[in-house]
Amino acid sequence: MTGSSIKYLKMFQNLCGHEALKNVVLVTTMWDKVEEEEGRSRETELCTKYWNSMLERGCHTSRFYNNAESALNIVSRFQDARCTVLLQKEMVDLGLDLPETSAGRTLFSMLIEFIKRIQEFLAHIEAKLRQNQSSANRRVVEEERTATEAILREADAQRRRYSVSSSVFRRLSHSR
Repeated sequence: MTGSSIKYLKMFQNLCGHEALKNVVLVTTMWDKVEEEEGRSRETELCTKYWNSMLERGCHTSRFYNNAESALNIVSRFQDARCTVLLQKEMVDLGLDLPETSAGRTLFSMLIEFIKRIQEFLAHIEAKLRQNQSSANRRVVEEERTATEAILREADAQRRRYSVSSSVFRRLSHSR
């Protein structure tokens, strides 16, 4: 698993909370494309290295063999398995804004990290612009800067949207 996949898995755990993890099924795929031994080896690595804490809290695993029978086997685990997820408890019951929730803190830290990386890249581009005086090189670097600034604006807009969506979520949840 990549670093970003691990971060998303952590965010998912924070979104669910420990109590709801007993209703989560972690599904491995591609069993129809790999030898059983290789698949089992990969599955063991996932379970011991990445999913261990979730499995300790009651998560289940299942294999999807790309057929209806295995799909029905996975879906059948969800009968009468209702549970309030942590994000819902934090926002509705405790009245927290999204940035104050466990999932929100993880999400915002990832977003802030991304914004910092973009700002560092912009600083690098600015330095290249100061060094490069040839018009052809300068135009290319200017285009890079413009594109990077657009990404930075979008990331900041996402950060603002998450703040707004948390208040909307709370209002909708209270109206029920």
